[in-house]
Amino acid sequence: MVRAMPLAGAAAFVPLLAAVALAAGAVPGAGGSGSAGPAGQGGGAAKRRPVLMPVETGDPFKVGGSGFHARERVRVTITPTGASPRIRRIRATGRGTFVLAFSAIQACGGVEGVAAGSRGSHASFQYSSLSC
Repeated sequence: MVRAMPLAGAAAFVPLLAAVALAAGAVPGAGGSGSAGPAGQGGGAAKRRPVLMPVETGDPFKVGGSGFHARERVRVTITPTGASPRIRRIRATGRGTFVLAFSAIQACGGVEGVAAGSRGSHASFQYSSLSC
């Protein structure tokens, strides 16, 4: 009989898996080695979809973004459940990525994140308290 991993144990790996997926380029627009266009289209750039996700849920709470326009100004809002939103602004790198740290955020209570770029890029996530 195959036993499933308990929810609390499995959820502990979500930030780690997300970071690995970003680094490996498995997430569309993450800037991995899969930037060539469809077969037969000599290396054209693929359409990137913006992604925002928690990278580290400890203190400081870190979020990472990818797939944004090169050097785009991005407004990132992190809202812990039952608390006031925290807003930070950052400029994406030439590859359209960024990482931001927010201190004193208790991710295990639930967190919502939204990133809005100055050139129209938009991404969001919801991190449930069930994930801890």
